[in-house]
Amino acid sequence: MSRIDDDDSRSPWLTVKDEREKLKDEIRHELVLEEKSKKRKKLLLSCGAELLFVLVILGFLATGIAKTGLVDIPIFTKIFYHLPVPQKIVSILPSENPQIDFEKKLEEQTLKQIKQNNDADTLEFDIAIGEKELTSLLKGTSFFDPKDSQISIVAKQVELFGKINSSKKIYLTFGFLPKIDGNKIKIETTNLKIGTLPLPRFIGNIIVKIVLNNQINIINETIGKAGTIKSIDLFDNGELKIKSAVDAVMQTE
Repeated sequence: MSRIDDDDSRSPWLTVKDEREKLKDEIRHELVLEEKSKKRKKLLLSCGAELLFVLVILGFLATGIAKTGLVDIPIFTKIFYHLPVPQKIVSILPSENPQIDFEKKLEEQTLKQIKQNNDADTLEFDIAIGEKELTSLLKGTSFFDPKDSQISIVAKQVELFGKINSSKKIYLTFGFLPKIDGNKIKIETTNLKIGTLPLPRFIGNIIVKIVLNNQINIINETIGKAGTIKSIDLFDNGELKIKSAVDAVMQTE
């Protein structure tokens, strides 16, 4: 009796089953590899998207800083920084020395009105202040460089344009409107830029208080002693006019 080989004695269906199992294992292995590949791609895409987002944010920040002139950023400053210019130039000759003597203006206008209206109890008149006189307000501040700063009247608002002291190219430009609040002149900022970058208006209000607060207080105190401020008007010819009403009796005593 001869020995029968085990492989030869296996049924054909068992052989087919083994081949199917091997094929399944290969398919599972391929699926696992494919899943790992998908996860790697997803991770790379996620990291790439996050990196791109960070680069975009940094790009926006660098662009904004470059526009201000605060810091020189290679490439960005060269592309995005432009020297700001005022909407209107106020030219003051070296021989000129414009100043606002508000008390003197008030006295002159009051005496003029008294002569014209002897019987009037209340005198009303306009006190005109030009752009050169307004610009002279900046001489008493340490915030702006008076040689490269000015105040003009344009587009029905007052524009202060100035280079910040101790800086190479940091310029502030902001528009504001003078308002009357409780017989006092107050400033309301309409727009503000550092370099060419727009900033929130509340920062402009803070700067105005720092730069012009003393000068505005002098005007308020001078008129407040004698009468009231009725209105403030801005004109395209570069004049700011304060309409005032004063007690004629008080002024003649």
